[in-house]
Amino acid sequence: MAVQRPRSIARVVSKVLEEARLAGESFYYYWEVEDRQKGRKVPVEGPSIDLAMSLARNYENCAVDVDVTETPTHYNFKGVFIDLQTGFTYTRLFRQRKSQKLSARMDGDRQEDIVFQIGQSKTQRNAITRAMPGWLVEKAIETAKQAVLSGINPETIHLARLKVIDFFSKYGVSQAQIEAERGRVIDHWTPRDIVDLRGMATALKEGRVSAAEIFPAREPAPATGEPPAGGASRPAPQPGSPGWRGASPGAHETVSRLGRETQTRRLLQQSVHPQGRLPGMGLSGGHSGRVASRGGR
Repeated sequence: MAVQRPRSIARVVSKVLEEARLAGESFYYYWEVEDRQKGRKVPVEGPSIDLAMSLARNYENCAVDVDVTETPTHYNFKGVFIDLQTGFTYTRLFRQRKSQKLSARMDGDRQEDIVFQIGQSKTQRNAITRAMPGWLVEKAIETAKQAVLSGINPETIHLARLKVIDFFSKYGVSQAQIEAERGRVIDHWTPRDIVDLRGMATALKEGRVSAAEIFPAREPAPATGEPPAGGASRPAPQPGSPGWRGASPGAHETVSRLGRETQTRRLLQQSVHPQGRLPGMGLSGGHSGRVASRGGR
């Protein structure tokens, strides 16, 4: 098909990478899963819906279409990417379950609408990113990650950590759960931890995974061993009290964790903007509105 302005790959790459440097974590998702065969966690990562839209917009001379049918339990989407310049066409199917749970605060109709939009957006993304050169997708993701890293330095990492806590708290995730997932307390999170955690935030906002899957709840260790006779529980000893030295490691960890979370909440309150949000880049966005805006594309 004849086009008025033929595509230039160099121009496409330049524009996509320019957007990636500005977009940061909104261009990739990331989380980790347990690989039982390997006996360790392995990463799950890839291009976000925002990155897919950037690729399609800057690739020029192309079109994306989505068709849908449904069963009582699923939406069956068909995404089609069409290169109007070369005639190349790529079709990708996606099945979205209607029963996906997003938030206990949403009513059934609202949740069903957003689940449909999530499926539509994933279908568009899958068709676009699979039709694009793989090296370009990977380069855009790496550029976005480097942009996040470059924005974190010894002066800003403290606020970056607080913003992570603030964002995930909206999904019912505690600081202790995030520390457990990272394997270290908040004060020891590195810039690379922030890059990964922001990718998890994108995964949550896109509905790829639930908070419970990323941050599984752990059974708390008993603070002081077995309860005393009669079933009454003993309060955990406090630092400096007579029973502190003899307390179990679980008691020390419980008190230390509670102290860290209290300190984080205090620092968050001190860092909040007058309009009620943290300053800087947007990890504090709401859940439902963010997902809905994806589906409208």
